[in-house]
Amino acid sequence: MTTVKTEDAERLMKRCQIGAGGRNALDVAHGIMADCYSTIGALLQERERLLRGEFICKQCLLRKDSERSTDCSF
Repeated sequence: MTTVKTEDAERLMKRCQIGAGGRNALDVAHGIMADCYSTIGALLQERERLLRGEFICKQCLLRKDSERSTDCSF
């Protein structure tokens, strides 16, 4: 499970806006595209978890449907 952090997504958006240039432009562009696909995939997985009603407890950091016992009240 990959979680997308706001800072990482913002950094990637900035890289997309700036683009690629110079001698290794094609390699850089491919790297940006791979990062975009990875980020979009992680966001889609998180969306599916949210649609199923899952969430992470802010106290114990466990998912609501975690098998581990927790004293937290969700």
